[in-house]
Amino acid sequence: SIYLAPSSHPINMTTSERTIPPLSLKTVQILYPKLFIEYTNLSNREKGIAEVMGDNYNVPIDPDLGLCTKISSTDFTEPLKENSCQIMKTESSGGKFCIFLWGMLEACESGGIGGDACRMFDVLYGAMRDILAFARSGSVDTRLEHLLGWTVAVASHGIHPLLYRGDVGRNQRLFKTVGDEWKKVFAARSVDDDTRKFAIQWCENLEQLLKSAKKEYGDYAKYTFNFITKPRKIVMAQKKKPQTPPQQPQIMSITLPPGPLGVTIKNINGMCIVVNIVNTQSPLQLQDVIVSINGIELSKLQGGFKAWADLVKSCSTKAMDVKVARSPSPSLLTGALQNTPTTTSSNVNESAVTTTTTTMNTSNLQTNTLQNEIKDDDDDNNDPKPWEEEEWIPRLKSGKRKSPNMIRNELQKYIDECKSNKTMTQGRIIEQMGVNNNTFRRFMNPKTYKDQWSATQNGTYWAAARLLEEVKYEKEKSKKSGIKRKASTNNENPAKKTKHRAEATILIHSINAVQGVPENIVYDTCPQLVTKIKDFLQRDGMMKVTLSEGLGGVNASSLNSFLAGKGQDQCGNKVYPLAYVFFEKLRILEGKTKTSARLKNEVERPYGFSLKKERAGNKWFLIGSRFLS
Repeated sequence: SIYLAPSSHPINMTTSERTIPPLSLKTVQILYPKLFIEYTNLSNREKGIAEVMGDNYNVPIDPDLGLCTKISSTDFTEPLKENSCQIMKTESSGGKFCIFLWGMLEACESGGIGGDACRMFDVLYGAMRDILAFARSGSVDTRLEHLLGWTVAVASHGIHPLLYRGDVGRNQRLFKTVGDEWKKVFAARSVDDDTRKFAIQWCENLEQLLKSAKKEYGDYAKYTFNFITKPRKIVMAQKKKPQTPPQQPQIMSITLPPGPLGVTIKNINGMCIVVNIVNTQSPLQLQDVIVSINGIELSKLQGGFKAWADLVKSCSTKAMDVKVARSPSPSLLTGALQNTPTTTSSNVNESAVTTTTTTMNTSNLQTNTLQNEIKDDDDDNNDPKPWEEEEWIPRLKSGKRKSPNMIRNELQKYIDECKSNKTMTQGRIIEQMGVNNNTFRRFMNPKTYKDQWSATQNGTYWAAARLLEEVKYEKEKSKKSGIKRKASTNNENPAKKTKHRAEATILIHSINAVQGVPENIVYDTCPQLVTKIKDFLQRDGMMKVTLSEGLGGVNASSLNSFLAGKGQDQCGNKVYPLAYVFFEKLRILEGKTKTSARLKNEVERPYGFSLKKERAGNKWFLIGSRFLS
């Protein structure tokens, strides 16, 4: 039935017994010409199914237009029930439009997820074009009620195939168009308070649906929906307080005994700053800026943070003369030192800086057995990467924007590279970008576009640009980490290495010896298990081949595919349930409690996550000796 129960119907209100005639196809043809075209396409597809199915599949036909009135179990002639909603009544044009559009979204789900996504986009895009035509005609009320109908229908339906397999770039442009229209509506003073409140509620429902797509379907399904312009806060002018002369930082000379500094240092804007006190006996204080050690200025060392660490290590065998800059105001100190190229006594205004000398008690610090903790600010930078920003544009080093031809060539080179080293197939790369095959093929064929810049309207341009930028970043990151890993491996004693590997093998056997873990249910997502696997491989002596044996002898290809997956796209991989059982046994063996994420998964999914991946593309139905897509 088009009209569902009150709890799930698009117009979510109580109903009465009175019925209302639905939107007729003739009315749709006159008022919504673009939507009518999409209905015709769905009808023709339904006729094709009926032709293959034969007499066992009867489809009612409209006598005037020759179109199916029932598509994929959705009857568009069934009477509607009246609701008690004062804002959006069923008998209103907006209410009927909402229910008709909702029914068309239901009718789109008659094949594979990819095909359903394409049909849903065409339906929603056609309906939006009709709404924009109302907007151009100048009828504010008509635009409002149809825009509200579009939003309610989409938010109520959920559009799972569109968010999961649709072209992300194309979808985002559609949602942006809808959001821009809502901004115009809310900016108008003619909208009454009740209607405004009702509309904002449904816009927020749609916004929440789009935001949850990233968590549900993976990082590629990243959507935003800005539907209202928030007023800027007006900052009242305040009387300026008389400024006191800023206090200058104090340069201090501190003598430290042999051994560690007893503090944690960090690189902040090129300055070596004390961020934590390890030994309470240390005369160094939080926010102290270490200027020099034994007369060697840190600002002049080549190599940045690593050079600082090497200097501390080399000087720790003897007493150290440490010169620091200290200020009662950390922000003042940071600002002052950023503008001072060198903070030695020769470069600092002696009249403005007080120099003192402190000698630390050697006996107090020599008993300290704690090692220095050294951190680099690059390691804990969790800010979004540039290509993850919504307004990001792919550019060359010169600042010039990358053309579609450049992106196309780089993408083809990346695909060929993946094929040659057998790390990823072309289909897997397309799936990783979140575009469909047709969109990808149109972009990769330069003859498709008379003007190459027209290809920027294809979602593959943006998806490929972001993928290539991420691949470049990961290569540079792995290159750096590879050097560090290689250095540490070469320095390790072979006997110690053999011992670690033996301990890793013993640990694997101990884990698999744990009993009582169900093997037919999984409460962790694929990304959660990928994180656990990567953390586990960082243990001393642990290698992928050792872990593969612990997972029942899975091959390296299956393990690599699982680690490279996005979202739940590897739920059908045999590594998924095996890895879950393995790490559940490890949790029991180590006596750890369940995490909050794990407990949440158990509540939301009492039967666990699916272990079957639906086949991408169309579903096939066998009818006698013929196939139907």
